[in-house]
Amino acid sequence: MSPLLDALRALAEPTRLRLLAICAHAELTVTELTRVLGQSQPRVSRHLKLLCDAGVLERFREQTFAYFRMARQRPGRDIAQAILKLVPEDDSLFLLDRSRVDEELQNRAREADAIMQQLERELATARKEQPPIKDIESAVNQILGTSALGELLEIGTGTGGMLQYLAKRATHAVGIDISPQMLRVARAQIQQAGIADHVAVRLGDMHHLHFPNQSFDTICLDRVLIHADEPTEVIGEISRLLRPHGRVVIIERLGENGMDPVALRAWFNERSVQIGEARTVQGPRIDLWVACGNKQQTSAGVA
Repeated sequence: MSPLLDALRALAEPTRLRLLAICAHAELTVTELTRVLGQSQPRVSRHLKLLCDAGVLERFREQTFAYFRMARQRPGRDIAQAILKLVPEDDSLFLLDRSRVDEELQNRAREADAIMQQLERELATARKEQPPIKDIESAVNQILGTSALGELLEIGTGTGGMLQYLAKRATHAVGIDISPQMLRVARAQIQQAGIADHVAVRLGDMHHLHFPNQSFDTICLDRVLIHADEPTEVIGEISRLLRPHGRVVIIERLGENGMDPVALRAWFNERSVQIGEARTVQGPRIDLWVACGNKQQTSAGVA
């Protein structure tokens, strides 16, 4: 009863109800929200704090920016969704807010396009040397089978291409990357793909991931261990975050300056993750190793 009453009290004010409707549509910064509402930042920040305290919005920080979105955890999310169903879809003020949100998202998309064009120029040679994306996705499908992915984490998500591809089979998905520039592209593309309700990206270091133990059913790494200062440390984090019998999908470069599959199997096995099926995806000059592993139980319980 208490969470419901807290949420109702927080939302019993026009601006806060507008903020809930806006943040249910997209995750936005305080600056973007002030532009949408046409109100001062201190006032908007005060409303946002009350909504977060009531559990209907959630806040996360990315460098100097604070983003807000509708709560993912129950009961806050269920309460927020129930209240939003009571809002008339043709309300003129809510329609105006939505049009202003769309303008903000279009600005993001233009910024993301400019970043992506620069990245494409920088990565053009690498893309020509490695297997086509469709071949990589096909290999991932083959080793994963058709089962659902549950709670999904992608480490080193980059611009979010693989995250978007796998998120279709996940109940919730989050991508972690250390580059704010990459995340700006990924966030814009996720919004454009219409999957922002259950997919998010966050700033993070793969060596130290700020999630509780056993948070995920599936974890994906797409050509990131090769860049890790301490690959075994990253694998330790993966083992910690996987639920019992959870799965890890590994995509890594082979050959010169690549990873050794024998070493990878050994490192994962030391962390109670047994690599099973694996296959090589051939590229014009560089081949990739695609494999799937499962979290094992030890004699003392879950590792």
